[in-house]
Amino acid sequence: MSDQAMQQLLAYDWPGNVRELENILGRAVIHMNYLDQELMNKHLPLLSNANQTYNQPLPEQAKQIGSLAERMAVYERQELKAALAEHEGNKTATARALGISVRNLYYKLEKYGMVGKT
Repeated sequence: MSDQAMQQLLAYDWPGNVRELENILGRAVIHMNYLDQELMNKHLPLLSNANQTYNQPLPEQAKQIGSLAERMAVYERQELKAALAEHEGNKTATARALGISVRNLYYKLEKYGMVGKT
């Protein structure tokens, strides 16, 4: 593992603990080329972005809706829309940045009626 990759992992808060670390490392290995022998920053998802979203307040729309599930749905849809825009509609890059699989991203896009939209 490169020093930069190790520093990125050490700087992350790890709200998901060991399971999250295991998943991140598993995904990083999948993104390595066949001949790569060292895990680099480029193989890791953007961990700092994921950490920053935990402290963001809910949008005003979500505060007006009653249940927690409804509020979380509004927030999740907003985050999906922002991430897609940031990655210019590239679903693979969006999924990687959000720390989810592309399959899970498509599920969420379908759930919120965002299929085909960027």
